[in-house]
Amino acid sequence: MKKEAEVKVEMQIGRYEMRFSLEDLERILGDYFNEKNRMKKKYLRNNGKEGDIKFIMQIGDKRMTFFPKDLKSILEKVFCVDNTPQKEKEDIQISVQPTEGIPFEVNPLKIDINLFNEERNDNEQEYVRKMIVHAFTCVFNYPSRYGRPFKTLRPEKKWDVITLNEMRNVASTLGDHMADLTEQALEWAQRIANGETWEDVCNKADTSNWFRVVNAYDGYAWVFGGSTKAKCFESASCTECEDYAIDERILYAVPLVVLY
Repeated sequence: MKKEAEVKVEMQIGRYEMRFSLEDLERILGDYFNEKNRMKKKYLRNNGKEGDIKFIMQIGDKRMTFFPKDLKSILEKVFCVDNTPQKEKEDIQISVQPTEGIPFEVNPLKIDINLFNEERNDNEQEYVRKMIVHAFTCVFNYPSRYGRPFKTLRPEKKWDVITLNEMRNVASTLGDHMADLTEQALEWAQRIANGETWEDVCNKADTSNWFRVVNAYDGYAWVFGGSTKAKCFESASCTECEDYAIDERILYAVPLVVLY
């Protein structure tokens, strides 16, 4: 029996065209109304004219109708898109860098993807650029997972040596989960958008105390960066792409934690 094609809704959110499945939209809207405790009736108003497209979705225990204008407005709030006119600002950028014990803010929809269009001559920089470009593909295709703002945290290491499974538990205790490759790439993109150079991320010695552990493929994890404690002064983006299994112990490392 032929499987029905999944319906996708395309909508301009901020500077990007994003694609949402109806399941994505129901989940996002459900979280929005639940967390904000807003009066739902205000979103049932008719903002369109006869014949306009409208979306009827199950949100919690109610069937709700949304016109594109309402839906776009809610999604822009969810993804923290600021539509106020850009005022003239001094041409000064303050570089914000990840620091141990302090959450680092990442907002994918405010990052200018054009920063990553041109190929890099340096091999490490080009590898990172390709990871970032792929990460933005995930942002557009899975917006409820990767499109919303999040923070990364390099926690203080308060243990000796623990397994990968225990690291994931630490990440879940301190935040939502341990970062995956997409979230790691978006962190690098945010650093460059904040004003750091490609060399800062890809070539200069990482001065962090500990390596960062990130979820990779098929249940494995990879280790990124350098570690002054291990006297390893590789760059922040450096990895050997070595697969660590769930019961393996990883020395001189902490999980890269994601918080919402």
